Amino acid sequence: MANVPLSFATSEREFAGLPPIVLKNRFGEQNLAQTDNSALLARPGTDLVRSFGTGPIRAIYSLPGLFGGAVFVVSGDALYRMEPDGSVVGVGGTIRGSGDVGLAGVGGAGFERLFLADGVLLQVYQGGAHAFGVLTASMNVSAGITISVGGVYYRWDNTTEGGSGTEADPWRVLVGYNLAESLSNMVKAINFT
Repeated sequence: MANVPLSFATSEREFAGLPPIVLKNRFGEQNLAQTDNSALLARPGTDLVRSFGTGPIRAIYSLPGLFGGAVFVVSGDALYRMEPDGSVVGVGGTIRGSGDVGLAGVGGAGFERLFLADGVLLQVYQGGAHAFGVLTASMNVSAGITISVGGVYYRWDNTTEGGSGTEADPWRVLVGYNLAESLSNMVKAINFT
């Protein structure tokens, strides 16, 4: 049987004037059944990720063992978690910017974290279900109106000084010039932006 040499990386053959040898959609693995002890295996396809969100796909990440082997996909400004069984869950929050997103995961005894760097914020996902809601009003808010989000209290005020997030001492959120500005200020306070 003829021995076919395999390349495990792209090779730029500049000096000979030959076209580069490009390794696409493959990775190398040791294979003791081959005479040269190596094999090139095809990477799994990405047909499933084409249907995530509104796009474009900005990042795909998975780490064996992290979050049960889930694949995380950033599409447009949204993050999705795809389980090994193919089910997909949208993860709350907003991924900012429009460029590539850096993802890194870490796990240990009793914890798992996925870190996202979008060029604007560094965010962390710790798994589990996250609640979300919609805050609406028909006219601008006034100072003194208090809301609670996950046990943290926020109050519209004419100053942003003070506050500890408790019911007795809520975080202060600036009342805006109009309703849109007041709601925007509240969203910024809740998201720490």
